[in-house]
Amino acid sequence: MRRLYASVRLSHDTDTTNAPRTQKKDIEAWVRDHPGNVIVGWVEDIDVSGGDPIRGREGIGALFEPELFDEWDGLIGSRTDRLFRDQLDYLLWVRDIGEKYGRFVVDAEDGIDSSTEWGRDIINDRVRTAEKERRRIARNRGRAQSEIRLDGRYGGGPIPFGLMKERYQLGIRDDGKIEYAYHLVECPQYISEARSFIARIIAGESANFVANDLNKRGIPTSQDALRILEGQPTRGGKWTASNLLRYLRSPALKGYVLNYRKKGEPRRPPTIVRGADGLPVRRVAIIDDDTWDELQEVIKDAGQGGTTGRRVNASTLLLGVAHCGECGGRLHSETKHIRSGKPGRLYYYGCQNTHYRGCTARLIPRGELDGIINDAIQLVADEPVIEVKRVRSNERDRKLAEVGQAIADLNQDQFVRGIIRPNFDELVTDLRAEHDRLRAMPQESSEEKKVPTGETIGKLWERCDINGRRAFLVGTGLRLYFIRDESGTIHHTRTEKGERPKYDIVPLPGGS
Repeated sequence: MRRLYASVRLSHDTDTTNAPRTQKKDIEAWVRDHPGNVIVGWVEDIDVSGGDPIRGREGIGALFEPELFDEWDGLIGSRTDRLFRDQLDYLLWVRDIGEKYGRFVVDAEDGIDSSTEWGRDIINDRVRTAEKERRRIARNRGRAQSEIRLDGRYGGGPIPFGLMKERYQLGIRDDGKIEYAYHLVECPQYISEARSFIARIIAGESANFVANDLNKRGIPTSQDALRILEGQPTRGGKWTASNLLRYLRSPALKGYVLNYRKKGEPRRPPTIVRGADGLPVRRVAIIDDDTWDELQEVIKDAGQGGTTGRRVNASTLLLGVAHCGECGGRLHSETKHIRSGKPGRLYYYGCQNTHYRGCTARLIPRGELDGIINDAIQLVADEPVIEVKRVRSNERDRKLAEVGQAIADLNQDQFVRGIIRPNFDELVTDLRAEHDRLRAMPQESSEEKKVPTGETIGKLWERCDINGRRAFLVGTGLRLYFIRDESGTIHHTRTEKGERPKYDIVPLPGGS
């Protein structure tokens, strides 16, 4: 009696022609018609390419531990290409498993197996044919994917959180059948959430804080969101600072179509798909270009961790807002050990010029000074937060920056990443000509729009962590000056708003 493990493999879980149930029926039918063979177990590898080494597959690969060889004599698949689609992989299996341990594979389509030299040769011919077909399909799929991306359509790959794929009618084929395609559209369920946490990061909240908040509220990650939309069970993914920052840095947020690395290729960041004019191909965007630029400025120094570029010395609420009433220097964090011998520290704000420029201003207890600000915020808590948006009055500046970036990216692709484009010289020449044309156009000044955020100052203050609160205060353009007299009383004054404030709010009350 030959003991067989039955293997089911599918490259895509949407493939209906070779669905697992069809493969199982074919295998069971052959075993039923050939006494002397018995199935002792089943293994499945779904969404696994036939080009993947058989010993590296999660399902069938577990059978190749030497201590398990006593449990089975051979492997059976509905067809040879369900087991192997790579000739080298098959030959290595024959050498390392088949000949060494006396194991064989069976093609249930006609019962040919590798237990004889004749059978091994037949199966080898079938694997070679399957490999050629796999490569042909891959080439065709690659050409089709390239065309799909150049058209801005969706042909597979990651979908940014906040977007979803939608099927639409592309046209009518010659045989009269409707041809469908996919494109990305805003997802009603998640687009507002995506724009909301992007705005929070721009406002100064840390990536760690936002990620933890998303998890507390049960907001799914990008991958789990797609599974929910497709009616599939989630995998329980969690937002982290690192995956949130990867999301925030993706040019897909502003509608750029991206090329992602293929399976098995070395790790590299995705590259931008460029049209015949050398400029990025674009589709639906989550945020506009101005918001994208503002976001990148905030997170440029964040690395892969949870801090943003605005969190220098951000453990203090008033860095960049509070200044010394004696010399005008910034107030920074200062700590002192408790002198009584008890463990612990006292926290203060101190002038940055105390140590190097001789400022004699007294330290101000941090908690007391922060309390003054918190009390002042409550006086304007019901006022609306008005964000000042600066928008370009024409497309000149945006296009100029886009063309310049395209020239830089093409040169980096050619000379750093090794991406060879046959029409590189032509693309760069055309882009430089377009850059010169745009520069010759008259420059128009930008304009400001005051946009209500829908929040009051009190609600924003309550929602934000200390970093978000500090960023909000910095965004108001206020400068507050503090000094502590000999009696310990804190006096403060304020200046008018500084240049280009981010928020237009009722000014904080003046001091004594």
